[in-house]
Amino acid sequence: MEDEYGREDDVTTAGPASGAAVEFGVLGPVECRDGAGLPVRLGGPRHREVVARLLAARRRVVPVDRLVADLWEEPPPGATGAVRTFVAEVRRALEPGRRPRTPSRLLATEGPGYVLRPAPGAVDAWHFEAEVARAAGLAPRSRLPRWTPPSPPGAAPPTPTSPARDGRTPNAPGSRNCACTPSSAGPMR
Repeated sequence: MEDEYGREDDVTTAGPASGAAVEFGVLGPVECRDGAGLPVRLGGPRHREVVARLLAARRRVVPVDRLVADLWEEPPPGATGAVRTFVAEVRRALEPGRRPRTPSRLLATEGPGYVLRPAPGAVDAWHFEAEVARAAGLAPRSRLPRWTPPSPPGAAPPTPTSPARDGRTPNAPGSRNCACTPSSAGPMR
């Protein structure tokens, strides 16, 4: 049973074994597994939303007020306290052997918010992204080449090194020759 903040009554269950790597699944339902591959109960839907939001930040701090805004369209009274409770409960589930008042290594409080620092390769989406980039021969998180519109029939296709009619290089930064630039497509939304 959940309360008005999405908390489940029973959020205290077995967590990862001491020293074991925690793995996160976000390609599908948000889930977590300990080093032995056993599921870690993260709690209710709001707990999993907090985990997903922190993972989406890719090891960067997410302020509490940003978490509140992301979790509720219209935050209820006490939403900030609820987020802090969700984080504390998730922290206990992720690091059950951590002593009280000992800083968390995985889900840390920093400045105005929280940061989740999983091990490299411990998030399925990040691993998938790295594998796709590797398969494509690109370094992870590198920029993909811009799309080049098709050439009119009978015209030679532009290349990144051939100047366009206006003397600029097609698809170069600042070029207006690409059909997908913000200046030709109107405001981006």
